[in-house]
Amino acid sequence: MEEDIRVSAKSFFKTTLLFVPSFCNVSKWPNRRPSKYIFIHKNWRICCLSGLNTNNLGVVEIEKPNSGKLQLTNIERTLIDIAVRPFYSGGTVEVQKAYIKARGKISTERLISILKKIDYTYPYHQVIGFYMQRAGFEDSALNSLKKLGLKYDFYLDYGMKEKDYSKEWRVYFRKNIPDPTKSKTLSKYYP
Repeated sequence: MEEDIRVSAKSFFKTTLLFVPSFCNVSKWPNRRPSKYIFIHKNWRICCLSGLNTNNLGVVEIEKPNSGKLQLTNIERTLIDIAVRPFYSGGTVEVQKAYIKARGKISTERLISILKKIDYTYPYHQVIGFYMQRAGFEDSALNSLKKLGLKYDFYLDYGMKEKDYSKEWRVYFRKNIPDPTKSKTLSKYYP
């Protein structure tokens, strides 16, 4: 029953301006489906997902010696995917670490282009902007995301009990997420 409500709500939101916070607090929903395809290789946890059919948007092919060709998502698509489903990448703190490591290595224009083509119902650009700001990205990158609009309050993750709020990005987030710009906890991840 609950899953039916979510699907119906998503269809409803797509056509009626996404009034999520007013009657549908997604932060209290449990995490969505776990992946059935998780593999461990050395120190790596590899989580294979099948999600939206985006016609391999952001997928690149690399040639690995002794392994052959390997398809994987580019860094911009990966940053989008982990912001959308932080559970699959170890949670919001791990996502924040990834954004810190990606600073200076991505194309904001490519990231925004991919976001627009995927055409998410929910304002994930606000979540991405929140992570990018806390990772120390340039103002020009942040302003490009802000131009997509900051119309709705949104949630960084599911199941949050104690929340804080970013007025700038209109994003609720867990109180326990260290802010790398104010904390030494994640300073080792800063380039």
